Amino acid sequence: MDSAGMGDKTPLGIQRAVEIARDAINREGKSHVMLAGSLSTHPPEIPIGTAGGTYPWPPEDEIRAAYDEAALTLAKAGVDVLFLEMMKEPEKSFHAISAARDSGLPVFLGLSTRILPDNQIELFGNSHEGVPFTTEVLEKWLDAGGDSIVGVNVMHTNFSATGPTLDVVRKVWKGPLGAYPDHGHFKMPVWQFEEVDIPEAIDMVDSWIDKYDVKLVGGCCGLKDNFITALKNRLRIRGLSPY
Repeated sequence: MDSAGMGDKTPLGIQRAVEIARDAINREGKSHVMLAGSLSTHPPEIPIGTAGGTYPWPPEDEIRAAYDEAALTLAKAGVDVLFLEMMKEPEKSFHAISAARDSGLPVFLGLSTRILPDNQIELFGNSHEGVPFTTEVLEKWLDAGGDSIVGVNVMHTNFSATGPTLDVVRKVWKGPLGAYPDHGHFKMPVWQFEEVDIPEAIDMVDSWIDKYDVKLVGGCCGLKDNFITALKNRLRIRGLSPY
């Protein structure tokens, strides 16, 4: 919003977005549906034709102030929970986690990773230098969030990387676990969609539920309504709630 010259309207934009979402929930009579607000670690600008940003971040105090503003505005606007999504910048993530913790809302910690050619897992980050995703990294984030963290999600992560990442998470986190993968890749300014084998993808989600006791499932970038519909139907067959 600052880069568009409308930084002073950020709280209003957040509040209006929450109002629209809440209105949609009420119109559909879905009072049981939780309304989540989201904070993410994302570079200020991404060059056209690339997947990551190379521009410098704002000063640390500005970053924290921005997260505080967003988290508190979301809380005041009436969201039920905060989703920390794409926690992929090791240091910047602490600002988002701390702001979410201080909001007083329950928090889900969202991780984004990728698998390297040598089968190592790294955070799907914004810089050119990869950061390995380890139990130590996760433990530090969980410690920073404290009792506010009620769940961990593996999200915006390719199907092939989701299972191995869940495996790492389960070594540390024994609470509620979610998984909503992506498919395809990002090339500024738009997501590059790729065909997905729906039956194979749904079987993979099944395996995460069985092996890791995943409680929350869905889809992120690159997955369309046909995947969500197939996933909903599979959950119903299994006797699980699709909402």
